[in-house]
Amino acid sequence: RLFREIYRDVDRLGGHAPKLNEFGGTALVAEKSAPPEAAGGQGGRGGGKVYALLVGIQYSDGLSTLSRLYGTERDVQAMRDALLRYGGCDEGDIAILADRDRPDRNRIIGELRTLAGKAGPGDRIMFFYSGHGGGENGYGFICPAGFRDNEDGVWYSNDIKPILESSAAASKWMILDTCLSGLKSYGRRRALENLDMFVSDREEGSGRRRGPSFPVNQVVREVIKFSGAYGDEFTYEVGDLDHRMGIFTHFLTRGIAGEADADGDGLLTGGELVSFVQPKVLEETSQPGYELPQKPRLSENGYEVVLSAIRGPAPPGPTPTPVQDGMSPLHRAALDGDVAQAERLLDSGLDVNLRDGSGWTPLHYASDPKMANLFMARGADVNRQSNAGFTPLHAAALLDRNAAAAALLKGGANRNLRDKWGKTPFSRALERNNAELLKILEK
Repeated sequence: RLFREIYRDVDRLGGHAPKLNEFGGTALVAEKSAPPEAAGGQGGRGGGKVYALLVGIQYSDGLSTLSRLYGTERDVQAMRDALLRYGGCDEGDIAILADRDRPDRNRIIGELRTLAGKAGPGDRIMFFYSGHGGGENGYGFICPAGFRDNEDGVWYSNDIKPILESSAAASKWMILDTCLSGLKSYGRRRALENLDMFVSDREEGSGRRRGPSFPVNQVVREVIKFSGAYGDEFTYEVGDLDHRMGIFTHFLTRGIAGEADADGDGLLTGGELVSFVQPKVLEETSQPGYELPQKPRLSENGYEVVLSAIRGPAPPGPTPTPVQDGMSPLHRAALDGDVAQAERLLDSGLDVNLRDGSGWTPLHYASDPKMANLFMARGADVNRQSNAGFTPLHAAALLDRNAAAAALLKGGANRNLRDKWGKTPFSRALERNNAELLKILEK
């Protein structure tokens, strides 16, 4: 993880002062001293119980070769509070490992096995990690306390996934706020060479398409992975020493608290969570001071799976408004790549230029030419700018959607419009080192 201290207006981040070094003054962090009103482990309509292992490592023992972090234990505290207040967890169902617990490789693996053994059919388990991460030949690992070389790492593919997948739980979640967390988490390779923190291989798939639809209690054997970054990207923490926190975790905990429940049904799916978190993290880290934008990614098997029931059953009331801080059904269809569903929604009269809480229209989420062409044919504003000034072409550049970018240009996209920080789509493609898209934009 990298630290950046940026001075700017942070009203939309929930801060209470005009400096990002007070970023930590959010509701979830500020209220952590108050006794949480637990959601009672009821599972509610989410089915079963939620068991969680939360690990935050600051590397303060002096034994590791890695730089010290300062926001990871605050990340863990915010996740604990969110799960107790809103996520259906009981106090006794959450285990926490921090520096004082000396969470080395063996300790983390032991606690993972305990976590996997607790859950029964219908339950859900969650492993959350905040700290440094590494990779080798495209495969990723977390860096435990005392980390000195890659043999000390806890690998996604060899260590974490097999343990979680051994559980009888209906779903298994691995949530990572760490650099390089988008590297591969499947396969059986164990790297034996020196640690390379700048691996260029990326995990296959964009994570944009919807996975299979699962009933709440059906067993999903494969681990659902929600990473704070895509491929080999960095993640960032911000704030002074008293308020530092991971940007990904900040928005993640807000989403779990209910802001991501776009349809208002009281059930939080992976798709709702990523659609809330991704644009907010992307826009926050696209401003000057960050080396590259950070793009959270959800594995495709998690889009329709319930993570938690928010405050139990949804209260009776009118149908939710078409757009909340998350997404409308049309935004979801665009993100899922479901052209047929998008056509049905447009035929029903849904506005093609609806904006979500970040000001993104469905066209911003279009990941392929067919979807983009459908929206443009139905009257989508190809140059509509988001709250951060991103046009759909900016979004295509930031998310490496080369074919969609070409379609947008044919549809009249203005390649010279600038976002809030003065960057054109060409500038964003240059930051991504996307040679193919640069050629498209130069034509």
